[in-house]
Amino acid sequence: MVGLPEGRWWAYRREDGGPTCCRQMGECASILHNQTRRDERKMPCETGQNAMFPQNLRYMESHEWARQEEDVATVGITDYAQAEIQDIVYVELPEVGTHVTQKTEFGVIESVKAAFDLYAPVSGEVIAVNETLVDAPEHVNTSPYEDGWLIKIRMDAPVELEALLDAETYQKQI
Repeated sequence: MVGLPEGRWWAYRREDGGPTCCRQMGECASILHNQTRRDERKMPCETGQNAMFPQNLRYMESHEWARQEEDVATVGITDYAQAEIQDIVYVELPEVGTHVTQKTEFGVIESVKAAFDLYAPVSGEVIAVNETLVDAPEHVNTSPYEDGWLIKIRMDAPVELEALLDAETYQKQI
């Protein structure tokens, strides 16, 4: 990475075109991204933002994220969390119609080594569950902000999102 302009972000994308992360001057907070994988290629980042910490999300200290679309929040775990958990083999999620409460447990995610509780970033009714994770829980590892989303919640009070961390604050926390 010698010779890259200072302050310029570089995106790493898998050969299939899917994003993995952005790095600045070869540095990356995620332990899984410290080396370029065989299936990645370097290309200039179009957004100029760090893809490990998308700016359009709100974050919990417990490493869940929420993306607001009107009164619905899509929920997942962060790239940092999936890297720490490593090989995810099972995800237990609530049924559609379940009511969840902010900062309370709504599910479990398991790796080959341990199980971790999942916490709701907002209160509301679960209106969708990512059914593809039943057969392919590894999507949480390979695409935590897109294919690896967990649930969608119709929020009781969208104002609850304001209590969550923005990308910059979350990044400083970890």
